[in-house]
Amino acid sequence: MNSKLFVSVEQERLAGEQLVRRHIEWSWNRGKERLLTHCHTRDFFYFNSLIGRKTDFQGFSQTIQLVRHYMPDLEVLTDDIIVDHNKLATTSTFYGTLKKPLPGVEPSDRVITLSAISVWYMQSGRIRSLTTLFNMEELLEQTGLTTLKSQLAPVLSAVS
Repeated sequence: MNSKLFVSVEQERLAGEQLVRRHIEWSWNRGKERLLTHCHTRDFFYFNSLIGRKTDFQGFSQTIQLVRHYMPDLEVLTDDIIVDHNKLATTSTFYGTLKKPLPGVEPSDRVITLSAISVWYMQSGRIRSLTTLFNMEELLEQTGLTTLKSQLAPVLSAVS
C-alpha cells in the first residue's frame, strides 16, 4: 500500500473525527452552535427522529436552543465514532434534567438519558448533513408520555 495515500486517508479520518467531536461539544454541550457555521456546507441539512423532518442550519440551531431551554444542563457523551471515508457514524448518550415543564411532563431532578445514533456526511472537510435517530422508547419510558408526537407537537413546532 502506498504510504502517502495511507497517511492522507488517516489524516482525513482523524480530521473528520475531530470535527465531529468539536461539533458535539460546541453545539449540544455548550449551546454555542452559532460558532460552527463555518463547519457546514452551504446546503447543510439536519434531520432528527424527534422532530421528524429535514431542516437547515437555522433549524438545527433552533433544535439545540429548544432542547437546552428545557434541559439547560444537557450533556452529550460520544460513545463511539466509526469513520468510512466521507461518512461518520456516532453513538451517543444525551443526558440532563428537565427544568421546565413540557406538555404532560413536570420538571424534576431525575436525570433523563437518551441514546442516539447519528450519521454525518462530510464534503471537502465540512459537514454536509447530519441525521440523528433517537431511541424514542427510552424517552417514553422515562417521561411517562404515551405519544411523543402529539404531546410535544406544540413545542416541536417552534423548529423551522
